[in-house]
Amino acid sequence: MIPGSLRSDFLSGHSMSELISILCPTRGRPEFMMRMFKSAAHMSHTASDRVPCFEVIFYIDEDDQPSIDLWEKNLQYRGCGAVVGPRINLSMAWNLCFDASHGQILFHGGDDLIFRTEDWDEYVKLQFRQSKDKILFVGGQDGFHAPEKNFLTHGFLHRNWVETVGYFVPPYFSSDFNDTWLNEVADMIGRKIYLKDLLIEHMHPLAGKHFWDRTHQESLERHRLDKPQNIYAEKAPERERDAEKLNQFIKDNE
Repeated sequence: MIPGSLRSDFLSGHSMSELISILCPTRGRPEFMMRMFKSAAHMSHTASDRVPCFEVIFYIDEDDQPSIDLWEKNLQYRGCGAVVGPRINLSMAWNLCFDASHGQILFHGGDDLIFRTEDWDEYVKLQFRQSKDKILFVGGQDGFHAPEKNFLTHGFLHRNWVETVGYFVPPYFSSDFNDTWLNEVADMIGRKIYLKDLLIEHMHPLAGKHFWDRTHQESLERHRLDKPQNIYAEKAPERERDAEKLNQFIKDNE
């Protein structure tokens, strides 16, 4: 395991209360890692990929040497950390990224994303600045789901949310349904914010934006074998408990 290796000058140069941590499991796509990072950096408020105003924490499988090499030779010097470990389910990878993160604002990220909106980070920070308790699920368009569906495939949470429910995402899913879980809980407490002017594009083959590479194919196979929709249905009481905990936190911080 390699902890997030942010330099002290990076941390001292940014407000920790508003530092954004992009949590990003990845496998077999170092070119995607670099593309996602560069798009986030170039479209951020500081528009620099040398000392960005955010951090990225990758989870990299220990047998994925090309991705490890990219992090070791390049991305670790640009405000990126990495957790390297065995192949685990996607939920657990996101949670380990959270454990290694420093930010208060946390992004449910993926390597097949491209940040398209200039000053995306300021859009997001503004929402949390305006909230006393910070219990929000914030996001925008992904170029895949229709805006009227009001569904956040990749959204932002505050550390208050995570510490209240006890995890970044529930630890059950090998592929899909982490985003569905967050959307449902946010809807239950009335704390979802959809920013129609924010676009973080999901370059997914189902949207016709990429071919079915090996990583996508493996995800599809895990979905077929694990039947996450059944797990999701069984865990409905846990989502209700998450909502209860968050509502109590909101009440306690009025």
